[in-house]
Amino acid sequence: MAKVELSREAEIQVVGEAADGFEVLQLCRRLEPDLVIMDLRMPQMDGCEATRIIKKEFPRTPVLVLTSLADTGHLSQALEEGAAGYVFKYSPLKTIVEAMRRVLCGETILNHDML
Repeated sequence: MAKVELSREAEIQVVGEAADGFEVLQLCRRLEPDLVIMDLRMPQMDGCEATRIIKKEFPRTPVLVLTSLADTGHLSQALEEGAAGYVFKYSPLKTIVEAMRRVLCGETILNHDML
């Protein structure tokens, strides 16, 4: 999901973009975002480990996993580490934005293709 696409949504402000798990943590510590959108496949530190650390340091910050990995093992691990939702990268933009809204309201969101 490109930063540009999300920035087109009126109520969304993209405050950072990271290339790896360590950078995600640095940005979270500096920016304290309302929501983190996390990929699972990243160099240096994967998204599950980064999610675990974010949830430890920022327990109120929801993490929405946005990935192409379509297996229940990754889904289970992401949820165990504290992710609030799991949506596929190839989902329509409106689906991703709706998942973001719902996660911010405290819901757990799972891509139904996984179930």
